[in-house]
Amino acid sequence: MKRFSLVVVLLLCTLCLFSRNLVDTQGTLVPEADYARIVSLGPTVTETVCALGAEDKLVGRTAFCNYPESVLKLPSIGTLTNPSVETVLRLHPDLVIAGSLIDEPFLASLRKAGLTVCVLNHEASFDGTYAMIRDIGALIGKEETAEAVIQDMRTKILRITEQAKGLPHPKTYLATSFGNYDSTATGDTYLGAMIEMAGGDNVAKDSRNWSFSKEELLRSGAEVVILMNMNGKTPEETLELWKHTKPYKDIKSRLGVVDADLIARQGPRLAEALEALYRIIHP
Repeated sequence: MKRFSLVVVLLLCTLCLFSRNLVDTQGTLVPEADYARIVSLGPTVTETVCALGAEDKLVGRTAFCNYPESVLKLPSIGTLTNPSVETVLRLHPDLVIAGSLIDEPFLASLRKAGLTVCVLNHEASFDGTYAMIRDIGALIGKEETAEAVIQDMRTKILRITEQAKGLPHPKTYLATSFGNYDSTATGDTYLGAMIEMAGGDNVAKDSRNWSFSKEELLRSGAEVVILMNMNGKTPEETLELWKHTKPYKDIKSRLGVVDADLIARQGPRLAEALEALYRIIHP
């Protein structure tokens, strides 16, 4: 009897060792299975699933999921702030993957309806991005592809940071918003870290919480100003708005525009975003 019990225990331990399960960032155990119908609740999730070669598994997205362009043919479940439970249920997903901006009551409604929900809200950093890519890769059976994507990102990032080391570090300001409200990549943000990695001297590195006033900007002596294209505006329109609005038009700095979607999403394209910053800072 004791021998039988020992065999059972060893068998259970073996099953646990080789079972494919993932604990998401909310501490929920999510079984790793052959998911065939995935609803993405965020642009970063959508981009990552596609980068891992599993776009064919996506059956729904948010209204903000616009890359790659081919995902626009998928049904939208609404915005990040106002998603529709009913629309998600009509898509009959076997997995829903959420990022950082979805309200908990909405997720609770999906779980109550019997859906498998995975929340991946990793820290805002390159390491957090790698962790998110690995998690999605594990969920959809694309572990090797995920590691290849991460290695490619690391290679690009190392090349850029090594190139930047030997160059002058001009005073750089990244405008995440301007006009009625000014905000920038302060020293406590991952975008602030990216400016330094790309070879810029972030003029807002001593500020916090994305806050930097017009007065501080005027005093900063910024040599390079990088704009994130405004909602609904082309890069050219964003530049013209800056050049014709006080007090920005009085700042004598070299200007550049970076795609807001590219730089604001912590996904596989973040290495491309770093390169875009580098090219503006060191044309």
